[in-house]
Amino acid sequence: MFVGKMLPSKIIKLFTMSKELEQMLLNWTKPPSDTEDAKCENAEKMIRDALQSDEALSKYKLEVFAQGSYANNTNVKLNSDVDIVVRNMTAFYAEYPDGKSNEDFGNKTSDITFSGFKEEVGQALVSQFGEKYVRPGNKAFDILPNGSRIEADVVPSFEHRRYTGETNAQGDHLYWSGIEFRTQDSLRIISWPKQHKANGIAKINRTGTRFKKVVRLLRRLNYEMCDDKVKNIDNITGYLIECLCWNLDDGYFNDEPYVQIVVKLLREIYKMTKDAKLVENWAEISDLKWLFRGQQRYSVGDVNNWTVAAWNYLDLNNV
Repeated sequence: MFVGKMLPSKIIKLFTMSKELEQMLLNWTKPPSDTEDAKCENAEKMIRDALQSDEALSKYKLEVFAQGSYANNTNVKLNSDVDIVVRNMTAFYAEYPDGKSNEDFGNKTSDITFSGFKEEVGQALVSQFGEKYVRPGNKAFDILPNGSRIEADVVPSFEHRRYTGETNAQGDHLYWSGIEFRTQDSLRIISWPKQHKANGIAKINRTGTRFKKVVRLLRRLNYEMCDDKVKNIDNITGYLIECLCWNLDDGYFNDEPYVQIVVKLLREIYKMTKDAKLVENWAEISDLKWLFRGQQRYSVGDVNNWTVAAWNYLDLNNV
């Protein structure tokens, strides 16, 4: 609320600033170019073809699919990499209700090892792309780019089954199906990319596509802040930003100028992250893993600091 009479020249200046900011935010909602999308699709197809045609891998039932910002249509950076999952469905890691084990669910230990499977995936990729284009990493194989495809990370994994303890009408045990793999330093990683994608699409549909547009906008904002070396944002990732937005009510993505949407979102996230108890039930988009509970590289305080930094970076006090 303004006190006293504002000079017309100042009104014009604020109006111009608001229009310029709105146009910038609108531009940030857009995906990369069609050429970038074609390179992503080509990389995904080449990797899928290489794995599905490999003789050593033919003994397995494989699922090959994209995950991450490319798969969820929230990528914003040109020359970003594509994240491809190779999920071995022939063997799985199991997670049971307390007090239960393999015997309760009729499961047996497999002689297929994760290290052996990962090695076979690596050999298939080298056969397809050449040794100089395949670099083993801690979590994935990095496929270096060429003129027709973009850089890609290939993640070998087994299916992860989280059994619910319930059965269907046919007596089959029910479970959530995710992925699990081991890093080079023996860290156990479990995630739920298909549930993430399904829940993200549902929110996109409920918000008239504004959810993915706002996520792109905030991811781009975060990249700009990183490039300008803004302090107190080191632990904020695009994935975290997407999860924060998913936990907010659909009404925050209603049909208003993007400036106002960003103002409302940052205010709400700031308010909620002032007290960790307010967000203790916030989940990742899969809705199968807590966002802030357990060991995470980020904290509630990190998110709160980020909202302040983002607000100041956009100079929203003058909007």
